[in-house]
Amino acid sequence: MEFSDLTRALAVYPRPASTEVAFYEGHRLVWRGERNHSPENLRVFPTLWSQIDYRVISILEILAEGNVSIRDIEAAAAPAGILRPLSGGAYEISEKMVKDLRENIYGSHVNNLGAPLVLEMAALAEKESGRACLRCVVDPMISDEMLPEARITGIPEINRVALFNGLSHRGAARLFAENAGDGVRSCADLNLVVAFLGVGFSIAAQEKGRVIDINNPLDGEGPFSMCRSGALPARGLVELCYSGKYDFAEIMNLIHRRGGLMAHLSLSTQQEIALRLDEKDLAAREVLLSMAWQVAREIGARAASLRGKVDGIVIAGPYATSTYLVQRIQERVEWIAPVKVFPSVDELAVLAEMAQQVASGREPLKTYDFVPDTEGTVT
Repeated sequence: MEFSDLTRALAVYPRPASTEVAFYEGHRLVWRGERNHSPENLRVFPTLWSQIDYRVISILEILAEGNVSIRDIEAAAAPAGILRPLSGGAYEISEKMVKDLRENIYGSHVNNLGAPLVLEMAALAEKESGRACLRCVVDPMISDEMLPEARITGIPEINRVALFNGLSHRGAARLFAENAGDGVRSCADLNLVVAFLGVGFSIAAQEKGRVIDINNPLDGEGPFSMCRSGALPARGLVELCYSGKYDFAEIMNLIHRRGGLMAHLSLSTQQEIALRLDEKDLAAREVLLSMAWQVAREIGARAASLRGKVDGIVIAGPYATSTYLVQRIQERVEWIAPVKVFPSVDELAVLAEMAQQVASGREPLKTYDFVPDTEGTVT
């Protein structure tokens, strides 16, 4: 299979209430579109997996709006979803991968639809054009690049797991590398601390492109965020669990959906935060200051994971648009390394670029074959 630097790549990103698509020819964006899915439309599907045909039709409609022919697609990529622990990069879609995603072996997430959507679109492209179409998923959500010492906890039955949006983290790091100058070619030349401020806040130590340490916001690690609790004093959490006020599902809901700013201030959007700050709300400022302090503390911890050899600190994600929050973080960490802020990470562009890198041979296409846990991970 041979491709040029002008490989025509389709990037597909399934989200909870929408499907996003972009078509690139080399680095040139040809067409980009999104189809929103109302709760009423999604409610008719009994499972996430049963949405595939519906979302394929949405993708075809988006491409038709941009006069993009299916036969022009030479490569297709999507986010990897929740797979068994793997290193970052691009992975060829295999039967084993699809089976694991379909059965939610490692967890359920809308990104699990990425692989089957790519397979469907690649099959249509091959049928129309008569040539092979590269198909891959990029940056698994469970990344097994952490240092061994970063996984161990004080209770042998509990290990830390790196579950995070690898696509956004590595996309933010690539933006830093592209703007670094001084002969820097890629993330492989840099040691970075990346703080991604999304629904959950995850702060990563990236050593030459590898995420060697990161908190897992879904497990209640790291700073609290808009709706996630972040790390809690263990005794207080245990007492809450045994108080008789909450069952297991309700406790997990507090950690995942009803913690953070939602619990303290009933806030969940950047617009609400900005309004409260404009109104000189002292309670809001106090909680946001604590949030910024926790993010800064995690950044310092990741700098220690990198032995203090930090080329840059990246603050990215939707809530990096909060000037108040970012400034409070920056004033505590800028002594460590230069700070760059990238509120918007174009994940579709990252997907398309990775597909083109693989197609041109500049990035390897990794495999997802079953390997017993005792043998480690496939890289």
